[in-house]
Parts: sequence; C-alpha cells; structure tokens
Amino acid sequence: MALAWAASPRLLMRYTLLGMFNAIMPPVSVYLGAVLVNKIAEARLHPLQFRIFFTSLLVCGSLLLFNGLLVLIWAMEEIFMFVA
Repeated sequence: MALAWAASPRLLMRYTLLGMFNAIMPPVSVYLGAVLVNKIAEARLHPLQFRIFFTSLLVCGSLLLFNGLLVLIWAMEEIFMFVA
C-alpha cells in the first residue's frame, strides 16, 4: 500500500473507491431484485400501483446501468494505460 500511495495517491483512492462500489453492487442488486419479486408476488393478493412497481424497476435498472458504465470506464482506462 505504501508503494501504491507513493506512486499515485489519487489513483489509489480512485481504484479503492471503485473497487468498494463494485463489491457492494451484487448484494444490493440481489436485495432490490428480491424486493421487486416480493412486490410482484404481493400483487396477487392486493392491487399493485404501477408507480410503486415502476419505481422499483427503475432503481434496479439504474443501478445496473451505473455499475456497468463504471466498469466500462475502468476497463477503458486500463486499456489506454497499457497502450500509452
């Protein structure tokens, strides 16, 4: 860690935060997916408002898209770092 910090503190913090965010995403996605499935299952017993369903679906999709974009940016930086 000391060597990485000495080389570039900014990049070390950047990759550490990005790695922590990527590590958090799978459990969050599973939880939000479970909430969405529970809302769909609950709709069999009680009417489900479209607004509630759409909000849950939008949050799940937005997090998935945001995580994918971060991973893509990270990969592109790695590729261009080796090319340059």
